[in-house]
Amino acid sequence: MVGSPAVPSTTPGTPTTNTATSNSTTSNSTTSNTATAGTTPGTTNSGGSIDPAAFGARMAVANTGVRSLVGSLSLVAGTTAEDGTFSETLSGGKISAIDMSVFVRSGAQNLALKVLIVDNKVYVGGSEIMTALNAGSRKWALASPSSANATLRTIGTQLAGYLDSASANQYALYGQAARSVVDQGSVLLGTVRAHKYGLSVDVLKLAKLLPATKSQANSMQALADAGVTTIPTTIWLDASDRLVQVSSTVKLADISSATVFRVGSYNTSVVITAPAAADVFTG
Repeated sequence: MVGSPAVPSTTPGTPTTNTATSNSTTSNSTTSNTATAGTTPGTTNSGGSIDPAAFGARMAVANTGVRSLVGSLSLVAGTTAEDGTFSETLSGGKISAIDMSVFVRSGAQNLALKVLIVDNKVYVGGSEIMTALNAGSRKWALASPSSANATLRTIGTQLAGYLDSASANQYALYGQAARSVVDQGSVLLGTVRAHKYGLSVDVLKLAKLLPATKSQANSMQALADAGVTTIPTTIWLDASDRLVQVSSTVKLADISSATVFRVGSYNTSVVITAPAAADVFTG
């Protein structure tokens, strides 16, 4: 199972699974700055339609003030399930570094993986993959499209440009790619007050909006090629138009893929650093 791990799915509704993160992030994220108030300025009353481009633009503007984000991800696709947590640092709505830990269950197999992306370098960890790589006592492996090791080369290729197509700004693109956005009103999501929106996201349009040749765009193009035209998506935003949660479902042949992306806190203390060179296996 470790031979060619899949990329962690931070795109709701994308039936890709597998990967995870690093302990080199220090995250003091006990204080949640997510949704606090009900109706977001500029929305319609519950049940009204919203212009998708304007909706996506609102989200993009809100993302520019995000410096860090801590959250979780869950995905179920057929017999595979993925649960993970992540911490990110951001600038202008784009990730500058990410630290993820993901546990994957596929049939009777379980795999705990770590992924750390910092300074545009991808590091993977976890006892199973490090054992499979014969990495000795080293805790991390450097994954690159040019790696001599086939497994690290595959992971590096899959994750190339990942920082360009993940996290908050990606979901603003979901809004821009939607065929329709419906205001579903103010709701209580757990203990958090948020505003709920129902979207029908155009798969082909989203594939074109995402950074070309990146893993998420390729996944969307593959869905379009398989005949999937739209992704039913629900987005919850806080009073500042920041993400609280995204959920979506894709049905491809006989397999349904359900994904939930949750934000636990914004702009808390998150520090992500590269591992020491002595701890890194390069293949």
